[in-house]
Amino acid sequence: MTKRASITNSILVVILSVLPLVRASIDDSSLTRSTWSWLVIIFGALIIFFGLNYKRVQQKYVYFFLGSTSLITLSALIGLHRISSVALVYSFLTLLLITATISSSAKKQAIYIALTYIACTSLYAQWGAAQFILQHDLGLIKIGESVLNINTSGVASFYIHDQKFIRSYGPFAHANILGGVLAVAILLLTRVTIKTKLFTYSLFASLYIGLLATFSRTAILSAILIGIYIALREKKRIIILSMLILIALFSPLLVGRSTDSRDVAAHDRLEGLIWAKDMATPRTLIRGLGLGNYEKALSAQLESNSIPHFAWDIAPVHSVPIFLVMEFGIFLAAIIFLTIIYFIYKHNAWILFTILPALFFDHYFVTQIGALAWLASCTIILSRVY
Repeated sequence: MTKRASITNSILVVILSVLPLVRASIDDSSLTRSTWSWLVIIFGALIIFFGLNYKRVQQKYVYFFLGSTSLITLSALIGLHRISSVALVYSFLTLLLITATISSSAKKQAIYIALTYIACTSLYAQWGAAQFILQHDLGLIKIGESVLNINTSGVASFYIHDQKFIRSYGPFAHANILGGVLAVAILLLTRVTIKTKLFTYSLFASLYIGLLATFSRTAILSAILIGIYIALREKKRIIILSMLILIALFSPLLVGRSTDSRDVAAHDRLEGLIWAKDMATPRTLIRGLGLGNYEKALSAQLESNSIPHFAWDIAPVHSVPIFLVMEFGIFLAAIIFLTIIYFIYKHNAWILFTILPALFFDHYFVTQIGALAWLASCTIILSRVY
């Protein structure tokens, strides 16, 4: 690997490693000064990346960027509401990151970046596990860590009897996001060969412990599906055994999480789906609400129908496919779905279907810039090292 390639790959890895600290969501109406500062720094790093890497940004990558930009522009033109400035910045930055990852993912570079990603997410896993053990944040609030303690309003938690347990967040904005990103990292680790087996098993253990500490049921289901894949295709029995032992150790807490009478996650998801169905008029399904407008439209819908709700109920519908249809419209969303399916078919990357639980029953993989960038980047790297 040349010196320039090493520098550009390092820039890309650094950008992705700090993205979880950027509290940017596609439906945010405003961003904090801290978030804007992070975004400016990331845009500056991307300018340096493309300046050093311009020879490797092939014409087809430019076509991808222009095609995706055209799709977003078309959505803005036909959408029922005007695209928000935050959503525009979010989309542009995400497309630049995906284009950067594609242009840096030749076979050798892809393996290097994959190993760096896995090491980075292993640190996230340990960060989250430490939060769960201590039952509070690590005091890194100034760089973007969420405030975590038993008195934090809306903190992701569960009860066993009267004992409250805070779930792990790592550097992310929610426990479910950390769980989903760790599931993707486990997926990537199944395809990367590391000479030292003990180190490989240590990474698997670290990622699985961090994932279990999030108590994200969709992420845990994805991890189990990945484990089944490993058992059937890779025949790495020690990894399967380790996973089963870890799940057994966490089982009392997992059972407590699943039987918590105060847990309203399932109720909120079902209620959100009902509200999305009520909003899905023929006009909305054809034209879409416009990128970044779901929460605004949902708030208007609930208020106009005098439906009682809490402030935290105003959130994206917990399903990526439904969310994309609602914001882009069924025809533009179909283009996105078909493109993804074609990519998976072309690269024989059917293992990506193991993360469907997180995609079907949550929204963060499209609404949170950190989660989307990690998923897209790891998917591209996965296609190179497969």
